[in-house]
Amino acid sequence: MGLCVALRDRAARAVVVMYDVTDDAARRFDHLVSSITDLRRAHGFWLITASGAITSTYQFKVNAGAANLLHRMNASARLTGPRILVTNVAVPTLTAGSLSVHFLPDRVLFRDGRHVADLTYQHLQAGVEHARFIETGPVPHDGTVVDSTWRYVNVKGGPDRRFKNNARLPILLYGRLVLRSHSGLNLVWDASQAPLVHAVANALHQSIAARPPVITP
Repeated sequence: MGLCVALRDRAARAVVVMYDVTDDAARRFDHLVSSITDLRRAHGFWLITASGAITSTYQFKVNAGAANLLHRMNASARLTGPRILVTNVAVPTLTAGSLSVHFLPDRVLFRDGRHVADLTYQHLQAGVEHARFIETGPVPHDGTVVDSTWRYVNVKGGPDRRFKNNARLPILLYGRLVLRSHSGLNLVWDASQAPLVHAVANALHQSIAARPPVITP
């Protein structure tokens, strides 16, 4: 029985998978574990759950002059895999709400509630970007403020004087990790420290470019 099939069987007992990871494969996976471990230091980490372009002047004015509206939820980086998976390696994980991404030596598991799918690294695409974000919530202590704007702006981007309580909002530069696949996967994660996101992307690129290790029976 394959790993993915076993994980989809909710009635089955724990799945035991042991890895024999050595040499270059071990170094690549250690790099990925270390980068996810370091990502836990970020004071701000989120999953972008929806994105839409600003299409009207009114939307521009009442949304601090933003070009896009983003909805996000708090996320975390961990070193624990799914509860039904027993293995001899750390399992670096990104999780937000009911969604989690588990990085194993030979593949990536995606879990959204009761639904589980897997993907080899060779079918994964990992991108990294710098994203300017107008922060309306608490500003992460380790975030980089690059500019500011107003909660309500006029057409030129200045403060709209019609609003008395028009707060000034900081614009921060976040690191953005994008995970995609040809099968339709599209997950976007923002972190308050861009270098930590770059490290995760670099580790993933090494695994994507390499052959997966062998699973021992």
